[in-house]
Amino acid sequence: MSHIILRQAERTPSHPALLADSLRHPGKPGCFAPNFKLETSYPESLSESSPACAPTTQAEYIRWWCAVNERRQDQEVTFDGITVNVRKNVFCPDPNMTHLPILMTHLTPNLVGKKVLDIGTGCGVLAIQAASKGASKVVATDIDHAALANARENVESHGLSNVIDVVESDLFENVSGQYDLIFANLPILDSFWSDRTGPVATMYQRFIENVGRHLTENGVALLGFASFGDMNAAEELILCSPLLKQELSERKFGVDWFVFELGHHQK
Repeated sequence: MSHIILRQAERTPSHPALLADSLRHPGKPGCFAPNFKLETSYPESLSESSPACAPTTQAEYIRWWCAVNERRQDQEVTFDGITVNVRKNVFCPDPNMTHLPILMTHLTPNLVGKKVLDIGTGCGVLAIQAASKGASKVVATDIDHAALANARENVESHGLSNVIDVVESDLFENVSGQYDLIFANLPILDSFWSDRTGPVATMYQRFIENVGRHLTENGVALLGFASFGDMNAAEELILCSPLLKQELSERKFGVDWFVFELGHHQK
């Protein structure tokens, strides 16, 4: 049974954030575990995407996810009541394969009349969800051409082209203005993504350095992460960010999944 943990970030001169204990003591519920090194052999018993054979340890999850991702074809996925078409070469938000997109919805504020930025939109499901919940304007970005085409296809099929703009952008490179909500479900595992994104830690650093200027005064950014990512980089970049407000964590598939809420602290 999953267990959701919501913690506020606290700051004192010797304690930059409540997450420090989580990062330094892996294995506790909601805590980071050491970075996992990708293996290249996948057991046949974990080759299908279904709850019946879902993994229960982090090592199994990585092998299972890579195996499923390698074999999957175009498919329809229903996410939080929204059905989208996911092309085989685009990241799949299927709740049977990953948990971050669903976890992000637990911290999503009221979006009626709000401006939303979805970085790393993939098939566009979070952007479509934001528009369906009343956002007045959504900008969905990605660097992958297949993802951009897939997102545009889904936006059009949902009749939301007047609300959602799909833009090719490396993080904030082609983005202007400020937003009430920023989704950032970014790549986590260097072994799988670095050939497309460059070093994942560098990408997170660029995001942290620039996100503040794109948030409204009361805006929030939801940054996803998982325990198979670079623990040291997470501690250095996320814990030390003055924008960190709180974190939500939940264990699923033997992995600890995290959503960090970033925003301007009110004086």
